[in-house]
Amino acid sequence: MGFQSTFNSRVIPAAERAFGSSVTFTQGGYVTDAFTAVWEDHEFEIFEEEGFVTKAHVRDFMFAMEDCVYGSTVLTPRAGDLLKLTENSEAMEFEIVPVGNLPAVEFMPGNLRWRVHTKRVS
Repeated sequence: MGFQSTFNSRVIPAAERAFGSSVTFTQGGYVTDAFTAVWEDHEFEIFEEEGFVTKAHVRDFMFAMEDCVYGSTVLTPRAGDLLKLTENSEAMEFEIVPVGNLPAVEFMPGNLRWRVHTKRVS
């Protein structure tokens, strides 16, 4: 077993158990079972064409591609989809959105995990 394989099969799951949150993914009328995603908050400065700078608070969620399943169908996240979780007894909903020049959804190294950029909508 090589380094990347060991990292993906042992380190990532351990990190998710220690630092992850239980989320559900919604795409149209499909809602997945709960799975664990790791998240981090970022603040971006977006430079508009008119020369204005806008600050955006973004929460990136990272999770295995295989977790985004409804029944036997693997769903590919896209802008407009939702992630829902409960944090400190508060239900929260995050919409997947592009940020500046970044796409809404990115592959993480190894192409086994998604990184989705979100904004809180409720």
